[in-house]
Amino acid sequence: MAKYIVDMMNERIDMDNRVAVVAPETRPIGEEDFQSCENTKVYWLGGGGFMINSRGTVLMVDPILETKSTEPLVAAGNHKMLRPFPMETKDVKKCDMLLFTHDDGDHANPETVNILADRDVKMLGSARVFETLVKKGMKPDHYTVCHAGEKYYIDEIEIVILPGDHPWQLIDGGRCFYPEDCVGFVVKTKDGTIIFTGDTRLLKEHIGIPDVTLLPLDVSKCVFHLGRPAAALLANKYPDAYIIPYHYGTFDYPECPAQEGGDPELVLKNVKHGKERGLIVGPGCPVTLQDGKVVR
Repeated sequence: MAKYIVDMMNERIDMDNRVAVVAPETRPIGEEDFQSCENTKVYWLGGGGFMINSRGTVLMVDPILETKSTEPLVAAGNHKMLRPFPMETKDVKKCDMLLFTHDDGDHANPETVNILADRDVKMLGSARVFETLVKKGMKPDHYTVCHAGEKYYIDEIEIVILPGDHPWQLIDGGRCFYPEDCVGFVVKTKDGTIIFTGDTRLLKEHIGIPDVTLLPLDVSKCVFHLGRPAAALLANKYPDAYIIPYHYGTFDYPECPAQEGGDPELVLKNVKHGKERGLIVGPGCPVTLQDGKVVR
C-alpha cells in the first residue's frame, strides 16, 4: 500500500513516489565575499534568506544559518535540509544591518539572530518580529521598528518598506498575522534596485516600483505566499529585471507547502523571457549588479 501524508493545505502527497525539487549545489561563502568591491553582489542563503554586499556595505535579509550541532543537515528549528547553508553565523565576517520580513522561524531565526545581535548589528523589521525575538533572547538595543511606506538609509543604500500579507490564520488561528506584522523591502543601491517581498500574497504595492534590476521571486506553491500564478504575474510586471527563484529546494519538509512543491521551472515557463531572465543559482552563489544591470 502506498504511503501518503496530508500537508497543511489538506493535499495528499504520495511519499512512495515523491521526488523533491532540490536547489543547485551550495557554494560556500568565504571571507572574500565580505570585502569591499566596486559593484553589488546578491547571495541567496537558501530558504527565504539573502545577503547583499553593496560596495562593502553588507545587509542580510531573513538569514537562517544555524544547524543542530549533532546533525549538520538539520536546521535550527528542526527542518531537515536538502542543501547545506553556505556558511554558519560564526563565519559572518561583517554585517551592517539585518532586515526581517516576518517572525516565522525560517526567516527571523533566533539561533542566528542572537549571535549577530551580540555583535551590535543594526536590525530593521516589524514590531511583531521585535517582540518575538526579544522573547527568544535577542539583545534589543539596536532594533528599529519599521512600517510600510517608510524609508531608511545605511551608507549609500536606501531601503523602502513595503507592506506584506501572510494570512496563516486562515488555517491556523494560533499563527495570526495582522497587516502591520509582515513587511517587504525595496533595496536601492548604486548598482541597481532589488525587491524583497517576503512571504506574502501579491499586493498592489508590489507593482510599479521603478528601475527594478533584480527580483528575488518566491516560487513556492503556498497560497499564503505569492503562489505560482501571482509569482509569474509579478515577474511579468518587471520585464527588464532578472529573477532569482527562492523558497524551494532547501528544506525537506513535505508537510509544508511553503517548502514542498516549489519549482522555478513551473513559474518561469509562464514568464516572458523567463529562461533568459531566470537565474537558478545555488545557495551562496553571487549574482553581480553594476550600472543598473546584472552582469552575466
